[in-house]
Amino acid sequence: MKSLTNIRANLTVAKLNIDQNPGTAPKYGIRGIPTLLLFKNGEVAATKVGALV
Repeated sequence: MKSLTNIRANLTVAKLNIDQNPGTAPKYGIRGIPTLLLFKNGEVAATKVGALV
């Protein structure tokens, strides 16, 4: 994984347990775990389902 130390942007990283937040998965169409959602300006800009390799 590349280092993000040289990027000068606002970045928030969050982890969400969908068992504790059951309304989130259907809201974003999450059907597999793990799922990574990248947001830009409050909208989903990219989605990756499965292991991040």
